[in-house]
Amino acid sequence: MSRGVTRSGPASFLPEDYVRGKDEARWNVISLLLFGVVMVAVVSAFVLTNRRWQSVRADQGQIRVEFEEEAVKIEALKALEKQRVEMMDKAAVVAALRDNVPRSVLMAELWRAKPKEATLTEIKLAGERVKIAPPAPAPGAQKGKPVVSLKPGTTAPSGEPKPEDTKIVPPEFKHMLTVEGVSEGNDQIADYLARLKASPLLKNVELQFISETTLEGLKLRKFRITATLDPDADASAVKEAEETTLFDETASLTPDEKAGKGLWGLFGMGGQEQ
Repeated sequence: MSRGVTRSGPASFLPEDYVRGKDEARWNVISLLLFGVVMVAVVSAFVLTNRRWQSVRADQGQIRVEFEEEAVKIEALKALEKQRVEMMDKAAVVAALRDNVPRSVLMAELWRAKPKEATLTEIKLAGERVKIAPPAPAPGAQKGKPVVSLKPGTTAPSGEPKPEDTKIVPPEFKHMLTVEGVSEGNDQIADYLARLKASPLLKNVELQFISETTLEGLKLRKFRITATLDPDADASAVKEAEETTLFDETASLTPDEKAGKGLWGLFGMGGQEQ
């Protein structure tokens, strides 16, 4: 019994096995071509991705090197900043220990402001250190914890905080000035007080008292003025002091000349009629 072959195309006189084998061979070739194309695409994608990853790794390595270099620079800057802070602290301590107003400038300022009709009999300058309260402990600090003494060459136990360097606090000083003298009248004392209040070296200038006194038969007015040295005063702000004589001008005179001047020589009024 013969098998009937139903074909959609025109009738072929070739054997059916031959036609089927030829179709299979053609599909095998097409499949191989498609597989080759896919493999080429996969390999190409892998190569491109690998190149990109290599470029990313190279950039990452370069960035790591630059980061390490910048980290070294940052540490150097931190060390310089720490040294700068230490130097500023030391400079503040030195500045606090050094008098910002030389005593010669202060004496010249007191003498320059003095009226000619007045004489200074006593000048006192007393200084004391201002007590500064210790800094408050940090929040959360443990109280009553025993202090661990570390010997040279040893380190703090694990879990224990390292002892921090104690910051040196610049000392502060307060200088009180007391000036006593005598004058002919209250007007000269008021002028002297006003000049001292206008001085850039002094603050809190106050007149303590005025009383009557007698020297060599002359009735004079005795006064006392107190003031505080301004800790922020600048000696360069003081005008150049006039040339003055800080001693009795009658010391080099003859007895007759001294008799003519007497106590008035101290007031700069020698030779005037009394």
